[in-house]
Order: sequence, then C-alpha cells, then structure tokens
Amino acid sequence: MKCKPRKARLLMGVGAFVLFASVTIPRNLWAQEMTIVVNKDVPVSELSADQIYDIFTCIKTTWDTGDQINFVILEEAGALEGFTERYLGQSATQFIRYWKKMIFTGKCNIPPSFKTREEIFEFVQSTKGAIGFVSGPAAPSVKTVKVK
Repeated sequence: MKCKPRKARLLMGVGAFVLFASVTIPRNLWAQEMTIVVNKDVPVSELSADQIYDIFTCIKTTWDTGDQINFVILEEAGALEGFTERYLGQSATQFIRYWKKMIFTGKCNIPPSFKTREEIFEFVQSTKGAIGFVSGPAAPSVKTVKVK
C-alpha cells in the first residue's frame, strides 16, 4: 500500500516524537525520586546499593543490632519497576519470579506488599526493623535512608 505524502509525513513525525520521547522522557518520572525509608528505631542513616540488594533479596535478614529486617514492597505502578531496575538490576517480573522461587523453596517468607505509599509509611512506622521504598518524598512518620 502506498502512503500519500501528507500521511507519510504525519507518520514520520509521530514516529520521530515517539523515539524522542522514549529517549528523553523517563518511563516513570517518580521512579527517578526513589526514597528508601526505615522505621525510626532502625540504627542506619545510609545504605549502599549492595546492602539494599542484599536486604530485598533475602541475603541479609538482620540489622547489625541483631533485629530482624522486615522489608515491604510497594506495588504502585512504576515504583516497583523503578526500584528493581535501579537497586536490584532486574525487572519487576524477574524480581517477582525470584521471590516465588524463594518462597517455594522455603528460604524466605512472603514479604508484605501494599498498593499505596501511605500503607508503606504506616507499615514501616509501626513495624520494628521495617524498611521499604516509595516513589517521591518520605512522610515525617518514617526515617529516610541515604543511598551511598
């Protein structure tokens, strides 16, 4: 089928815009502002990306004080994908597949997961040893952890 010149120019323009947008506009603007939050009693103020990886993959299960680490997952659209890509080097699908394997083999328990930032803040605030992630800034009820 032969395109008319006007239609061809329109299609090329749309294609160029989509290509430009995919390169310059992040998939999820909030994902760039990913915040790690902990219960205010957790004695850390910063964590390395490797430590975050170890915590969320069940390699590290206790804080240096011996307290149990209780991590929580945010299911909010884009936030989980942004977190897993940035700190775990995998897609959200790969992360979920990994956790299904860990649970099936009995190596770890199912981590709690919530759909909203507010639920994450509530869980982290009220749970000893809790750590989670949110897109955007933290609430005053939890402590923000710097990632080094």
